[in-house]
Amino acid sequence: ILACRHTNIEHIVLLGSTGPRKVVYDQLETYIFNCGISYTTIVATPLMNDIFTEQYKNSVLFNYRANTPVPYLDPICLAKTIELTMENTALYNKKIYATGTTQYYIQDVKKELVTAGYAVDKVDNIHTDKLFKTFGLSGDQILMTQLADEYDNNKYPDISDDIYKLFRLSNRSLSTFITEDKYIFTDKR
Repeated sequence: ILACRHTNIEHIVLLGSTGPRKVVYDQLETYIFNCGISYTTIVATPLMNDIFTEQYKNSVLFNYRANTPVPYLDPICLAKTIELTMENTALYNKKIYATGTTQYYIQDVKKELVTAGYAVDKVDNIHTDKLFKTFGLSGDQILMTQLADEYDNNKYPDISDDIYKLFRLSNRSLSTFITEDKYIFTDKR
């Protein structure tokens, strides 16, 4: 951020999170703003294609959101949102809540994976600290852990229609994403 300040960068687009790490993005927004740079934070839903990069390994589906749902956002929709946000001065120093229109529980995700041909032998309930390895005693880590625990109390990200209202973007379903983008995860085109 300091390097951007010294090279006259005028706008930074942050890809944030609706999850416990949102506190870090709030801190970054303040820092960027105080450096005299405009920002736009795209507060994205946590699911997206993370299923294949952090939630699904060796036929095990990790559930780190207790028994709460999460709004699914299609990665292509997210990419288009980022693109349309760049240099859009009307969105300077604002947040865009980028979620899809459907909430998925872990059993919904399991069903979609199995239907698409991915075996799910087990759903492993795991705490976010273990999955993301955020062990530590820093204030940020303690707060993120406490926020993650709020999933147990049915505090979870709501869906938003920001991306449709702002850009008229539609979101593919989780099923469509898994089917159409399968080559990304299997290295087969």
